[in-house]
Amino acid sequence: MNQQQSHAAAVDPQALGQHYNLGNFRKEYSRSGWGCLIPLVLLVSIWVYSTAVGLASTINAFTLLVGVILLLLLIVSIYRRIKKGNLNAYLYEDGFIYCTSKGIVQQVVRWTDVAAVCHRVRDDSDSEHSDRYTHLYTVELRNESEPVRLIFGTEFAKAVEQAVADSHMHSARAAYWSPGGIAHFGRLAMGQLGLYDMSNQAMLPWNEVESIKVSRSGKVYVSKWGDRRAWAYFRLEELNNPEVLRRLIATEVPYRFEVSLSR
Repeated sequence: MNQQQSHAAAVDPQALGQHYNLGNFRKEYSRSGWGCLIPLVLLVSIWVYSTAVGLASTINAFTLLVGVILLLLLIVSIYRRIKKGNLNAYLYEDGFIYCTSKGIVQQVVRWTDVAAVCHRVRDDSDSEHSDRYTHLYTVELRNESEPVRLIFGTEFAKAVEQAVADSHMHSARAAYWSPGGIAHFGRLAMGQLGLYDMSNQAMLPWNEVESIKVSRSGKVYVSKWGDRRAWAYFRLEELNNPEVLRRLIATEVPYRFEVSLSR
């Protein structure tokens, strides 16, 4: 749920949580304030490069145009930061709030409103010999079309993921144990008979599952005993609530196998 409400300049996290009925305050998360300087760094880098290689005047004119655009972006970024303050995340028992240091609430999310936590791994490798991946987390809300990005680092994203799993476990367990019921997690689903690949409409009995693992690049591999090829493989973002899936397998399935769905 989006909010555009102003509070006192000095944010009181506990009072803010009480105002939105989110329970006890747990932790505040902040981002580095240096992001607004990225356009300035790019501008200086372009100027140094142009000077070093002695570009032609026509190219220098293009460089100047790019520099002006970057300078405008820097001015806008600084203005917005001065006017609204730095954006912080406040984590509570029953949800979280995105609020600026000047008390402008931008987003209120309750665990009961979350349909799924999604985890995507982006490949930022710059060469064949340098593997670099960025982990991107979002929460999908039941009554909102746009997902909410979890932009305050892995620690915050994991805290949200764990809290949502706590909130969703009861309904997931009920779906699993209902007669003929299936608990759905996007690409995968699970019932008392086994694991389902919803895209391929296939089922793997629990006693034939060897492992469910995710690679560094964000590929999920489901292995079957005695089969060298993966029974199913797909991108991690095709899973909804992977932490709920992991917990449900660990607590309800009578067979033990390796499940690693976090990086």
